[in-house]
Amino acid sequence: GFPDPIMEEQTVWDIQSMSGSVTGDLCGDGSGVRVHTPEFARCGWSVCQVAHVGDGEGTVTVSMHGPLPGRVQEVPLAELYAFFMAVTHALPPITYWSDCQFVVDGFKAGREGTTKGCHAHADLWKRVWDKIDDVGIADAQGDPLIRVFKVKAHTSRRAVAQGTIKQW
Repeated sequence: GFPDPIMEEQTVWDIQSMSGSVTGDLCGDGSGVRVHTPEFARCGWSVCQVAHVGDGEGTVTVSMHGPLPGRVQEVPLAELYAFFMAVTHALPPITYWSDCQFVVDGFKAGREGTTKGCHAHADLWKRVWDKIDDVGIADAQGDPLIRVFKVKAHTSRRAVAQGTIKQW
């Protein structure tokens, strides 16, 4: 038969952080295969830390990934799980770049707008907000320690070169 989804949380560090944390510009993503057949769908997540100067090309300095744990295997949940893993390992300040509008809108909506029973994936959103409470959402001066921005998905180097989009 087809293997069951992995139930426990797993993190693979492709490029290990010396401190075990991530900081600065973080790019997260979630993905899935066979997502149109729920019993066969399997999803995963990834987060990388990127160092760059200005709008120049970046270099991946830290990278981690893993399978989406649990029976529910949906791409938006994998996208949210990537954000959860970024916040779990965050050493603020961080700027999180996501191609998932669900994650960007959820962050803007805050705890109240994401953790009620009527909200999609409210259980994971609660865990996200608990982690954000742990690391802090703003410093003593009120400056944000965690920012989330939307990026275009599935673009090309040509689009960057032509100025259709910029790298940062």
